[in-house]
Amino acid sequence: MSPQSIRDKFSTAQRLHKSGQRASALALYQAILGDHPDHAPTLHMLGVLALQDGKRDEAAARIRRAIEIEPRAEFYSNLGLVLGAQGKTDEAVAADRESIRLNPKSPEAHNNMGILLVKQGRMDLAIAALQTACQLKPDHADALRNLARACRKAGRKARRPEGVGRKRGRSTSPRAAPIPAFPRNTSGGGKSLARIDLCLPGKSGTLTGRNRPKTLFNAALTCYAYA
Repeated sequence: MSPQSIRDKFSTAQRLHKSGQRASALALYQAILGDHPDHAPTLHMLGVLALQDGKRDEAAARIRRAIEIEPRAEFYSNLGLVLGAQGKTDEAVAADRESIRLNPKSPEAHNNMGILLVKQGRMDLAIAALQTACQLKPDHADALRNLARACRKAGRKARRPEGVGRKRGRSTSPRAAPIPAFPRNTSGGGKSLARIDLCLPGKSGTLTGRNRPKTLFNAALTCYAYA
């Protein structure tokens, strides 16, 4: 299979995945791996499908293998979400730290790590991470809410991070996946919200911080560009 053929098949698989045709997408992902077993983006997306089916161990294994081949920031960020769903908070924090090392300007990675640090009771670090997320993306509604909750839990007065405007209103960030085909996750309530880190600039999906494998990765379709 030529590089162009791989790109075409992967793009088609993503379109099918986005439209909810998961069985057809799975067949194409598997066809790509049949010819190129080390195609990292495909391994990552198979991990996404596994988690959508509630197969957390398989999801973690697939994404870890993708990372071994091509360590991308978004792979580590999404691995952090899988590990968090498995209750492996320490490992999830480590994955988020590596994601941030590779891409320190990702507000989603800082937000997700902040949530995990709150669970660990490491409030100073959690608040610092959430403040960074807000500074990187001032209209990041979830990070702002998570920061306020972290400050309340720590018994502190919430202060608006430097560089974040005071105007209140609806965030321009989507509350759910930017992919219309997937259902909105409206079950967040007062919970901390984690955001999946997508490759596509400016796109993100909202995920509840609880263990909900069917919704956790519903927005995890990622766009890849290969030369």
